[in-house]
Amino acid sequence: MEAQAELGAFLRARRDDTQPGDVAIAVQDERRVPGLRREEVAALAGISADYLRRLEQGRVLPSDAVLDALAGVFRLSPAGRAHLELLAGRARGRQPDLPVERVGRPSLLRILDAVAPAPAVILGRCCDVLAWNATGAALDQVVAARPPRERNVARRILLDPSARELYPEWESLAHEVADVLRLNAARYAEDPRLMALVEELLEGSKTFRARWEENDVHEKTFGRKLVAHPEVGLLELEYEAFMLPATTGQQLILYSAEPSSATAARLRQLASLATSRRAA
Repeated sequence: MEAQAELGAFLRARRDDTQPGDVAIAVQDERRVPGLRREEVAALAGISADYLRRLEQGRVLPSDAVLDALAGVFRLSPAGRAHLELLAGRARGRQPDLPVERVGRPSLLRILDAVAPAPAVILGRCCDVLAWNATGAALDQVVAARPPRERNVARRILLDPSARELYPEWESLAHEVADVLRLNAARYAEDPRLMALVEELLEGSKTFRARWEENDVHEKTFGRKLVAHPEVGLLELEYEAFMLPATTGQQLILYSAEPSSATAARLRQLASLATSRRAA
């Protein structure tokens, strides 16, 4: 999809997602649209309905002021607003630099080992595992068993049926992966591996395809993840994700648990198993 058309599709999707009550519009009749009417958005943003129609069709390029107004109407998250600005920039001809997809600093590898026994992983823009510590590798033994260049989290979650057994909240995790890839696909559209991955997932996963069509984005920052680990039992993890400076697209993800919790004890057990295997 061309950048200008993608910008229009994103705005149309946000209009469909925004409910009248979100912007204090009283509903007095039966509505035929899933979210806001075009006339309602136009009035709130201070533009004409015809201009909004042409914008959604990818026929005009909006000013920064119009983008700000629409972002306010749709109450975009910081990630959504950044995505909107990125799409607009691409439609105006700006091309982002394409960074190298590797872990280039030994200090990052030392950090992974320093935080053990907590699991830690570095993910690239294609959701490839670029590095991890022993406990991070032990979280998903299927990914760990693959050759380094084939350790892709998105393929594992969306194309491997056994992932549903490992992740009890599989559907929400699958949606998160789709939204992260939607964001990265706009940031790094010149990456042929990323574009090929998106096409592969669109063809191979109905869940990914349906979520992709919702045209939403997600910036992985922090959250929780449940892992039904086959050796140590249920892990109720919290994670923090950090964008790594001078990498453009790589994230360091650190997992933790409450110190006195059952999950903390199971993480120590998992770390011990992982260390023993690495030594062997």
